[in-house]
Amino acid sequence: MTPAKAVKIAKEAERLAKQLSETVTELQLRREESDHIHDLLVTRAEKAAERILLLEYRIAEMEDDFDANQSELKFLRIQLQAIEVQCAEFIPRSPDKELTESILNWKVDWEDIDRKSKARRKKCHISIHVDDTSTFIDNP
Repeated sequence: MTPAKAVKIAKEAERLAKQLSETVTELQLRREESDHIHDLLVTRAEKAAERILLLEYRIAEMEDDFDANQSELKFLRIQLQAIEVQCAEFIPRSPDKELTESILNWKVDWEDIDRKSKARRKKCHISIHVDDTSTFIDNP
C-alpha cells in the first residue's frame, strides 16, 4: 500500500468516524425526546385513569341518590293517595270546576315529567352498558 493511499484511507476513516459520532449524537437527542414524550403520555394516561375512577364513583353516588329519590317519590305518592282517600268524604259532590281542572292538569303534567324521567333514565342506562363494552379498564 502506498503512503498516499494510506493517507486517503485514514482521512476517509476519520470522516466516517465523524459522521458516526454525529449520528450517535442525533440518535441520543431523539431518544431523549422520545423518552420525554413517553413520560408525558404516561402522565396523561394516569391522570385520565384517575379521572375515570372519580367519574365512576360520582356516577355510582348519583345512581344511589336517584334510587333514594325514586323511593322517596313512591312514598310520597302513596301518602298523597292516602290523603286523597281520607279527604274524599270531605270533598263536596259538586266540586269546584277550577280546582278539579287544576288538579287534573297537575296530574297530567306530573305523568309527563315522570314519563320523561323514566325515558331519560332508560336511555342513560342503555348508553352506560354500551360504553362499558368499549372500555379498556376492568372494574375490580
